[in-house]
Formats: sequence, structure tokens, C-alpha cells
Amino acid sequence: LQGSSLEEKQDCIVGLELVLSLAAQTLDAEAQQRLQHTVLERTLRRLDTTGDALAEKASQELLVPSSDSGRTVASCTQPLRAVLALLLRCVGEDRVTARDLLELTRE
Repeated sequence: LQGSSLEEKQDCIVGLELVLSLAAQTLDAEAQQRLQHTVLERTLRRLDTTGDALAEKASQELLVPSSDSGRTVASCTQPLRAVLALLLRCVGEDRVTARDLLELTRE
């Protein structure tokens, strides 16, 4: 992920998920598969520290909300939901089990 700040990386993740969503509607299956493979290799495999930082930020915003932030649960968790959507799009819904998702939360 490119970007020097967490906010920039967060925007990249959300934007990338939107691109894959549009690609699913417009590209043929082979092109979608190539794009998903590229995202998996270049983005999701390098997400460890950024993913942890996104989870920490969402937790802080949800548990200790700022009175003037106007943030909702949906806006606080959008980057994490985008990571999950990317994972499901790139790996395949049929290959990620509930147990796999729970394991992600334990690490």
C-alpha cells in the first residue's frame, strides 16, 4: 500500500475495493482473475502492520468517540470492511470459512 500516513493507506484500501467492485461488473472473468491475483500478491500479503493499525484506530474511534467527530460505526469500520471485501473477492467466498475469519481476529 502506498501512502505515508494511515489515512492515505486507508483511502487506498477503500478505493481499491471500489475498483474491484466495478471490475466485477465490467471485466470478463479472466481479466477479473488477473486483477484479483495482482491485488492479492501486491496488497493483501503486505497488509499486516497496516491492518493492525486500522483495527486499532477503529477500536479507539468506537470505544472512545469524540463528541465532535460525527463518526458512525459504518464510517469507523469502512476500511476494515473493505479489507474483508478485498480478501473475499481475491481469494473467493467459497475458500474463506468462518473459522478462517475468526483466526484473523486472534493473531
